[in-house]
Amino acid sequence: MNAFKQSGETNRLQLLFEKYLQDSLTAEEAEELEKHIDNPALEFQLRNSVKETMASYNETEDIDEWDIDTAFAGLELKVNQRIAEEQKIKTFKLYPYLRYVAAAVIVIFSLGLLIYTLTDHKKSTNVTLSESASNDIAPGTNRATLTLANGEKIKLNETKEGIDVTGNSIRYENGGVLVNHAHLQNLTLSVPRAGKYKLKLSDGTKVWLNAASSLSYPSSFEGKERVVEVTGEVYFEVTHDKQHPFVVKTAQQRITVLGTAFNVNTYTINRITTTLVNGRVAISSVSGLNKVINPGDQAILNHSGFEVKKVNTQDYIAWKDDLLVLNDQDLHDILRQLERWYDIEFINMEALSAHKNLSGEIPRNTSLSAILQALEEQIHVKFEINGRRIMIKT
Repeated sequence: MNAFKQSGETNRLQLLFEKYLQDSLTAEEAEELEKHIDNPALEFQLRNSVKETMASYNETEDIDEWDIDTAFAGLELKVNQRIAEEQKIKTFKLYPYLRYVAAAVIVIFSLGLLIYTLTDHKKSTNVTLSESASNDIAPGTNRATLTLANGEKIKLNETKEGIDVTGNSIRYENGGVLVNHAHLQNLTLSVPRAGKYKLKLSDGTKVWLNAASSLSYPSSFEGKERVVEVTGEVYFEVTHDKQHPFVVKTAQQRITVLGTAFNVNTYTINRITTTLVNGRVAISSVSGLNKVINPGDQAILNHSGFEVKKVNTQDYIAWKDDLLVLNDQDLHDILRQLERWYDIEFINMEALSAHKNLSGEIPRNTSLSAILQALEEQIHVKFEINGRRIMIKT
């Protein structure tokens, strides 16, 4: 008899797992199950429980280790959610965080158990959805256009994540030369809806562009300042150069930094947000207002001036790592983010509650239909997909 059985933990683990399936775990029991999940000595028993349950729901025993690995990760995340719910944190999540392989998709049953629609994970996988979200739209991907000074437009390779400006050339990350430029020229990187792209500037500064965004920049920096212009949402990790401040211009403000990491969001013209991860930033508005912010600050420029508040900066830069974090966020703002990322349009948004806020996390590689299904359960509406137009039915 091994130590696992001698400890008497087998029966306790099985009891906790059954309560998990019945969605009746208390916060303390959820934390206890979480500790069991993290205990290598108990993993074998728990994995067997997951496997048996998956087999019973799918009427098959042909379940490979890949499926179990991913379901096991989903179980851990679901337990964490239960702990949050018992602590009265209102949240919704889509599981699992599809960091393993996006080929297996979770179906959330009324019991709260996460079961996979088991298919050959080398092929495409169908999601079990509500009737109102039976059509599917894929998430955004690497899409961008590079415009040269002479007006020539180059559609960038979607299999690449970004480009580097080095010396007298522009090349794909770890790839071949895309453009040679013998002379200084102004360039523009434009990312459409349902797109994202990365860029490393000639000074080593790293830039991430979100959907419906653009960055105008020189092929090399000359003069006292390193100046770029942005629209949409862009995240910067600026290379330090005390002698040459880095300047980001938007339609409403000018941001001056030396070496720092920050996010700027200009999607809403009367609400420009600058979120500082580290370093120090000085912001000037076109109307003559000035503000200096420190790490952890978010400066919001609106019609009445600057408002500065402390935030969890990771929530506002998670998009660059393909995670949408909702922190008590207005439902209308959430839908607008989905519109940009999936290149869709929601119809009848005025029918939604003006004061409905949601918290949670959405992996940005999730299919639209899965997100709509989760939203349907939270806000009690129906979504009808017609091409790229999504009708909201209350």
